[in-house]
Amino acid sequence: MGSLVALMSFDTANWKDVASLIKSTKWDNVYLICNDLAYSNINLENVKKFRFDETDPINSIFKLTKTFKAEISDFEVCINLSSGTGIEHMALVSSILKSGLGLRFVYCENNKVKEFEILDEKYTPNSGDY
Repeated sequence: MGSLVALMSFDTANWKDVASLIKSTKWDNVYLICNDLAYSNINLENVKKFRFDETDPINSIFKLTKTFKAEISDFEVCINLSSGTGIEHMALVSSILKSGLGLRFVYCENNKVKEFEILDEKYTPNSGDY
């Protein structure tokens, strides 16, 4: 299925959504980016956990760029941002893009992986659109 990168931060109510996504399919790799609370409380099988510093989320999450470059051989990853803050989300997306990977935003619905589509229908530009 590819690799999943997910964030688990202070908003514990969203942890179940992330856990459901992890369990919903067989991922090649799962990289879970955690704050201290999530790191010490989440115990899921076949998950690589990375702790980030909540006092400096930008730099500590962005440092994962080298890890993503070294460990992920695909050209894209699935990413889930159900948990976390905007600044944590931006740091993680920036880190993944800086590592040269593309992104597919995914979530879990009815125990199945779903992907956010940019458009609901096929887009055909009209001559006046550009």
